[in-house]
Amino acid sequence: MCVIIAVIDKDKVPTLDMLKKCGKTNDDGAGVAWLKGAAVRWHKGLNPEGVFSLTQNLPVPYMIHFRLATSGGYADGLCHPFPVTRRCSLELTGEIHKGRVLMHNGCWAEDEWMQDIRRTIIKRNIRLPGGDFSDSRAMAWLAHVWGDSILSAIPGKMSILGPNGIKFWGDWVTHKGMFFSNTSWKYDTYYHGQSGKPYGSDAWDADYEQYGAEQAELNWETCGTCCAPLADCKICSRDFSQYQPLKKAGKKTLTALEIVTHNVPDTPEDAVMNRCYDAAEASGVDRAAAEECENGEECCANCPCT
Repeated sequence: MCVIIAVIDKDKVPTLDMLKKCGKTNDDGAGVAWLKGAAVRWHKGLNPEGVFSLTQNLPVPYMIHFRLATSGGYADGLCHPFPVTRRCSLELTGEIHKGRVLMHNGCWAEDEWMQDIRRTIIKRNIRLPGGDFSDSRAMAWLAHVWGDSILSAIPGKMSILGPNGIKFWGDWVTHKGMFFSNTSWKYDTYYHGQSGKPYGSDAWDADYEQYGAEQAELNWETCGTCCAPLADCKICSRDFSQYQPLKKAGKKTLTALEIVTHNVPDTPEDAVMNRCYDAAEASGVDRAAAEECENGEECCANCPCT
């Protein structure tokens, strides 16, 4: 998943608790990028406490990235950001005069970015920089070769920090005066990065130890609306106990996620959420704003949930 935080106001910055939540659900390493005069600096391979300490006195704007390793494997050098340069350095700290660095949230299929790299090498007759590669490092290198316009054709959300500030690609969410590439970190969502460590709530850890990764992931199927575990869903609040996706005698029952996406009669909570969608549309607020509703927080003015 990963998450990027863009800080643009010195009075609205992430708390240590917020950074710990981001790191808990994206625990394959963090990085920070900021400006120093006409130069862009970065430091990566950090934990949440390291990010908090580093950002205490940074000038705005600056960007923070927490990685969930889905491409390229687990390595500190593959933490974000990546300099948008020919060499696209993997160094954990660095500075580029009048340069730029990129952060990415999402997943670009390996066969696609490898194909784009091969075509670029052939067409431009240039060499690929050495070292580990991921989809995000590939984006930074391709943006250097072809320009930023190529990023509009790549899936996911991206941000580039340079002397002129931050440029964004994709749909971002505002929260407490900051820009976030997603808000799944606000819930106990459960993912596994390539560091191989399970993380989440105590209940998840207990399930992981008792049943193993495969069954634990089934037990903790997430809501297709709010990304929270169904047992703790802040929006739907459905009782999915009868649909627990347990494997018995080699036959798996209908999973909770399948139920979310199939024709199931609305519960009273569903009806409330549908009214929330209608109110959002009536007041000109994007439907996604209603989906981000947390019992009225950050919701449209006419939300019936409040």
